[in-house]
Amino acid sequence: MPLPSAIVAFCASGDVPGEFHMSNVLIGIIGVILFIGLALAGALFLGPRFQESTNNSKASAAVQMTMQTAAAANLYRLQEGRDTVSTYDVASLLVAKGYMKSASDKVRLIDVNAQSGSGQAATTALYDLGADDGARDVCKAIERQMGRTTFALDNFDFSSAGLPGTSGCRWNGATHFAYSKM
Repeated sequence: MPLPSAIVAFCASGDVPGEFHMSNVLIGIIGVILFIGLALAGALFLGPRFQESTNNSKASAAVQMTMQTAAAANLYRLQEGRDTVSTYDVASLLVAKGYMKSASDKVRLIDVNAQSGSGQAATTALYDLGADDGARDVCKAIERQMGRTTFALDNFDFSSAGLPGTSGCRWNGATHFAYSKM
């Protein structure tokens, strides 16, 4: 039985399946070099925006943790009839009592007015962000998310009046912290 003319023409052209051509290798190498070049160009061009979005994400997470802890402490106060003020391990208490599913060890509740000497019962949930430049950038992102255009991050007034709004970020001399008032 003779071979069909299409198969004869294909084999005569030298393009036998499985045959290796140097042009395929060169095209592959050029493709990889272009891909790496475009990836590096994208990283250099988009780098600051990616870092800013990372800081915004961390800022949102920190504020949400403090707000959830403050809300759980409020619920605890209403249902149990007891206060959780100045408890540094309040998160484990709220988890154990079923007011929170889980909690971060970086979140704590303090009585900010007791620290300033006013004696009023106001509590604030704090989230420790750290003391490095990255924490300062996250702190600025929190302030921007709260609608503030000026950053008074070095404010050492921890009274309720000294902390603007219901949430924000401050530097206490040792660390940056996100806060949410109750």
